[in-house]
This record gives sequence, structure tokens and C-alpha cells, in this order.
Amino acid sequence: MPYPKLNMLLDESTDFGDRKAVLNAQIDYVNISSVREAYESFVNFTNENPEAAQTHIEIDLIDSKKIASIPSDSTAFHPRKQFYNIAIIQRWNTKHYDKIVYNWGKNVQSIFNKDGDKSLYVNFMDTTTEHVYKNEEILKNVWAKNYEKLKELKRKYDPNVLFRKGAVIFP
Repeated sequence: MPYPKLNMLLDESTDFGDRKAVLNAQIDYVNISSVREAYESFVNFTNENPEAAQTHIEIDLIDSKKIASIPSDSTAFHPRKQFYNIAIIQRWNTKHYDKIVYNWGKNVQSIFNKDGDKSLYVNFMDTTTEHVYKNEEILKNVWAKNYEKLKELKRKYDPNVLFRKGAVIFP
């Protein structure tokens, strides 16, 4: 498949006009019973909440052996191991369903989290709340053993925190 076509496969899932949320989980192996449990939860949820029918669960079965061959301390991002990412992509129309949809997504996330580790994939971090924005425990889960080294680099090269998008490390 040509890259431009591949790159547009999910365009419809990001169009305008409705409400969206994305949660994720990282798993070390595919546990069929967890996949079945999440699938049954999805079917029940979308049957009971047709407004959320465009919701879906994406399991990225990408071979990460090459990524895992790089030592964790060689880059800022520590997850240099074989794992699979699961994206819980939620779509609905009205504010009334916000809590219902979000709670369902957290439930599916917990189904998969029992099969994975607790490290966080930085692209799925909610950095909009003060709870996360300056929460060192959460940031340590993102950067793992590289966190202290990154703080040291931040103190040296960006002590005024000019670069502050996403999972911000404060000196």
C-alpha cells in the first residue's frame, strides 16, 4: 500500500463535529482472554450507547525488535523493549455521555493493563491538567531511569523551561 494511502486510513476517525478521547495501554504479550473481555465490553457498550458507535479499540501488532535492540539509556525514550500498544479511541456526540464514555474507556484500559507494564507512552499522556503537568511520579513513568539525566540536561540547556510542550520536565 502506498504511504499516502496508509497515512490517510484513520482520517475519518479524526474529522470534525463530535467528541473524542484516546486512552492507551501497553502490553508485553497478547492475552486472548483479555482481548475477548475487551471485545465483549465493546460490543455491550456500543449496543447500549449507540451514540458511541464510532468508538473502536486498536491493537498495534508492530514488531519492535529493532527498537528493543537499542539500549534504554541511549535515547530519552526508555521503552526499548518488545511491547504492543493498544489505543482505545472513543467517539460520541453530546456532553451527557462524557463520563459514561470515559469510564468505559478506563475500564477497557484496566483490562489490558493487567497484562502489561506501567510505563506510559508519552503521546497518550493527558498533560492538560495540573495533576499530570507537574506530577513527578507520572513523569518518571514516562522517562523511567532516564528521568534524572533528562532533568540534568534541562537544568543545563533549558533552565527557564522555554520548551514546555507535552510531558514537560522541570529542572
